[in-house]
Amino acid sequence: MSVKDVAISSTMRPDEYVARNKVQRENSIYALELLEGSFGSDDTSDHQFLDVGCGPGDVTRDCLLPRCPPCRRIVAVDVSEDMVKYAQEHFAHPKICYDVLDIGSKDISDFVERHGEFDRVYSFFSLHWITDQETVLKNVAKLMKPGGGSQLLERSRGLDVLRAESLESERTFVSLARCFPRLCLFSLSVLASS
Repeated sequence: MSVKDVAISSTMRPDEYVARNKVQRENSIYALELLEGSFGSDDTSDHQFLDVGCGPGDVTRDCLLPRCPPCRRIVAVDVSEDMVKYAQEHFAHPKICYDVLDIGSKDISDFVERHGEFDRVYSFFSLHWITDQETVLKNVAKLMKPGGGSQLLERSRGLDVLRAESLESERTFVSLARCFPRLCLFSLSVLASS
């Protein structure tokens, strides 16, 4: 099931989200600074990065862009056309291209044709909205160049009282995560313990 199937995109106004996402912003900054050197020190000036679930674009422009290494561009995507439009209007930057993408979709080939593959995939507090985590991780893999990396920051399952995960789902997630040797996953519980 994709995010569109759950109709989450129509329940949040972009301006309200920007006004209320202080904790997500702070934890995103913390994770970015903590993992600053985890991708190595190669020249990234010709690389393109992807931000999945960019929402209104504030975290992409104000948190990710200043903390990631120099790159050719960041493509920032969200399932919500309203969020993408808001991001384009309020958080534009010459190095950021905002676009619509449902990362839970079974077919992302049109998006890959338009933008190509990415050297890095980032996501901050957005992937938990998607029920089909297997498809999400497969799509992240399809979007990365060979040797690419990802940093996916998510809510702690232990603190998520609104969603119960079965042991089998957890096993599937762990087995899929092994496909990404440079995958960095954080949860609020990890961040809170620091």
